[in-house]
Amino acid sequence: YVPLWLTDVEPEIDPDEIQALRNAPSKLDALFFGAMCPSRIPLCKKLVASNKRVECAGDLFGSDLERKILSSKLVFVEHCYAGGVLTVHRINHVLSLGVPVIATWSADRELDAVYEKMGVIFAKNNLADEVLDLLEKPLALEMARKSAAKYNVFKLTTVEPVCDLLKQMCDDVKPSSKYY
Repeated sequence: YVPLWLTDVEPEIDPDEIQALRNAPSKLDALFFGAMCPSRIPLCKKLVASNKRVECAGDLFGSDLERKILSSKLVFVEHCYAGGVLTVHRINHVLSLGVPVIATWSADRELDAVYEKMGVIFAKNNLADEVLDLLEKPLALEMARKSAAKYNVFKLTTVEPVCDLLKQMCDDVKPSSKYY
């Protein structure tokens, strides 16, 4: 179990640019980012070969990655191996930018259920087919985009107050110099 707030990433790009990219027409239908391990290669090949604008990028980081995420209608996430963990470090970053995520189920169904409540779509069968199917349904995609906003609401109402409290508690503790 990895708590939601331990993997959150503050965007590197300016909030005004984030809003401008959100309001601009999407350049990509779907994006995958991360290492291209053997299980991901056939998935990416199938989606890139479709009639959709799909990109699989293994070498994007920082602000370039954020711009690519924000210029996509959807981000898809796949494990490198069977029984893999949920890649919350990727999912949190994407959700914090307000972009929908479709993923495969992980080995931790409890954590999957938490993320499903945060708006992550979990593929029931074949991830590639479900990505393509979702892209054919504009209303479903818009609902997914609105669901992605649940993550930020959760973060603002639940996580940030707890983190602020923990920070305050740590600031209040003054270590004794005799231990140094």
